[in-house]
Amino acid sequence: MSTPDFPPLPLIIGDLILETFSHKSLNLGYDPDISTDNQRLAELGRTMLEFAVTRYLYSKRPIVAGAEIPFILSSSDFKPQETRHLFQAYVGAVVAQSGPTIAANWITQLIDPQAEILSTLDDQETVEHRAAKRLRTQPPSPASTPPPLPSDPPSAATAARPSNERNLSNHSAAQIIASAPSVMPTIGPQIVPNKTSSAQKGAGYLLVFNQRCSQQHLQVEYQAVNHGSPHAPVWLIKCLVNGIQKGEGQGSSKQAAKEAAAKQAYYSMGWTAYHGMPS
Repeated sequence: MSTPDFPPLPLIIGDLILETFSHKSLNLGYDPDISTDNQRLAELGRTMLEFAVTRYLYSKRPIVAGAEIPFILSSSDFKPQETRHLFQAYVGAVVAQSGPTIAANWITQLIDPQAEILSTLDDQETVEHRAAKRLRTQPPSPASTPPPLPSDPPSAATAARPSNERNLSNHSAAQIIASAPSVMPTIGPQIVPNKTSSAQKGAGYLLVFNQRCSQQHLQVEYQAVNHGSPHAPVWLIKCLVNGIQKGEGQGSSKQAAKEAAAKQAYYSMGWTAYHGMPS
């Protein structure tokens, strides 16, 4: 009787050996820092075992029907239960120490020693090879080929052009671009002039005075009194800076009187007028 040609058993080393073969009955208590039995490894191995067998059945030829895969998985349980638990713990130890690829290949060879084992790199190369083969065999999509441009006969205006204009078609694109005018329309955000400075140059004293007081953190107050009638008002406005009167103005409108008061206060502060301010 010939012995089945089983693959070599993956080795586990170190403390993982003790954990693999320690039954849960030997566990004296829960320790959050160390595992003292093989229950955790058995759970890991059970999941890995189911995955490896399912992967093998999926790759098997002739193809295994999808409805048969759960039946095959349920009928391949080890008996007795302790044997199954120990084997699952060993599979979990292989996963923990060597990774899922080595564990899956080992399980596949246990099922079928003649099965072809592919590494992760081989799997990737196979996927790329199949994708390239599909691209070579598939005909090009009609949408990917641009339709030909219509060839209209030359119009009378084109035929009547001078010979030097018709010769432009013989020039290269680089020559045409190089001979183009240097002034081109600007693309992108335009530089907006400083509206504040432009407004200040033509602005009255009221705007400039309030801005300078704000920059120097000075408190400005305007007190307005109408000495005329509603139909012929005469406004008298006092300008106070930090509670001290610095200017006074009078006018037929409140705005005009305020402008006059701001002008007087501007010079009372010792500020010098610049070019563009009203006289």
